[in-house]
Amino acid sequence: MIKGYISQADQMVEVTIAGDGLKFMDITNDDLIMPNFVYLKVIQEFPDLKDDKDWAAKAFERFKQHFLKIEGEMNRLKYIVAEMIKQGYKPEYYEENGFRRRRFE
Repeated sequence: MIKGYISQADQMVEVTIAGDGLKFMDITNDDLIMPNFVYLKVIQEFPDLKDDKDWAAKAFERFKQHFLKIEGEMNRLKYIVAEMIKQGYKPEYYEENGFRRRRFE
């Protein structure tokens, strides 16, 4: 299991990856959160979903398939962090298997 901590303004998000599981938690408010899919960004990535009424569900399914193809928990965390940096988040630190925290490089 690996946890990454990413911040934006007054929000701190904990990303937990355990095997094939992925969880986002706002530790500032102690709330479980879902990643937001912005329509325009989804259409840039998947133009075939432009006229689809179920675009969000299909985008989430494609994200899940892509996420599961990535080998290793650390590589999965790096992918999530890279995507969240594009949304304005700043990577803080991570911890593996309950050991002490380390800064992202």
